[in-house]
Amino acid sequence: MGRFNGPLEVRIAPNGVTRTLTLELTYFDDEGAAYTVPAGFETDFASTPRIMWRVCPPSTGKYIWGAVCHDFWYRTPSENITRSRADSLFLEMMKYCGVSAWKRRAMYRAVRLFGGSSYKPRAQASFVGTCN
Repeated sequence: MGRFNGPLEVRIAPNGVTRTLTLELTYFDDEGAAYTVPAGFETDFASTPRIMWRVCPPSTGKYIWGAVCHDFWYRTPSENITRSRADSLFLEMMKYCGVSAWKRRAMYRAVRLFGGSSYKPRAQASFVGTCN
């Protein structure tokens, strides 16, 4: 099972919503690949619709670790990670952090259904040349 490199440390902005990572956060997936979110990244934790705040509050819960990474992957076009991979890693991280099965499935489905508009497009690889 995956793991994080240490604590999730953030500074809360005066607006009460934006959090800035004060230490980099690295997640190691089941195969040992490392995914790092740099210190200085700004997040709002989970982008939960207000109607769901009683069940999945945006700034508390075991899922916020995964939410920070997920935000980074969605908002950072230079990260070479597909939307599908970002979502599956979010699901994996929630399991690692002890989020209940029903809640992690619900949150995963929500990002799959409604997260597309937040995902920043990635540059497409292109080939320029001639075939002789």
